[in-house]
Amino acid sequence: TYLISFNMFCFPFFWKDLLFLSKVIRYGARLELFKLTARVQTVLDRFVDQAQRIPDKPFIICEGSVHSYRDVDLRSNRLANAFLQQQRGPQRGSCVALFMSNEADFVSAWFGLAKLGCSVAFLNINIRSKKSLLHCFDCCGARTLLIAPGSVYIRTPPSSQSPPPPGGSRSDAAPPSPPAHHSRRS
Repeated sequence: TYLISFNMFCFPFFWKDLLFLSKVIRYGARLELFKLTARVQTVLDRFVDQAQRIPDKPFIICEGSVHSYRDVDLRSNRLANAFLQQQRGPQRGSCVALFMSNEADFVSAWFGLAKLGCSVAFLNINIRSKKSLLHCFDCCGARTLLIAPGSVYIRTPPSSQSPPPPGGSRSDAAPPSPPAHHSRRS
């Protein structure tokens, strides 16, 4: 009886710990087996699947406006194609820092950059110190910073602002095609 009470005093959770360890080993083995046999799916892969399957279903409801899977997919394609047309735009494998608040364009920008094959570093919009923001930008290894249009986070002097393009945006233009870089992995 002395040995049992000593064990209960020194190792009160021995059996629970042993059960937990067996679960960890079992789940770890399942994960390794899954990694060897199954195709890895990214968030973008799942989004593209859903956009093809249920394009008109609401995907984002933000500030009273509803954005369907199709809307977000077309907007992300538009952004990706705009970057593809830039000579010095982000390349496949590069990192882009995203400095945007919680808005529908945040998701579109993220998916558009992912379609190009870029990794995205999400910067905290609550950072107000230039030194802290530059530190975060340098640490993530990004060479491009993407901010929301009309953003109040960064102010530019009036002389450096360029006028808007003539004619604005065309609503009768054909919907953008998916960028060439995004391909489904088999």
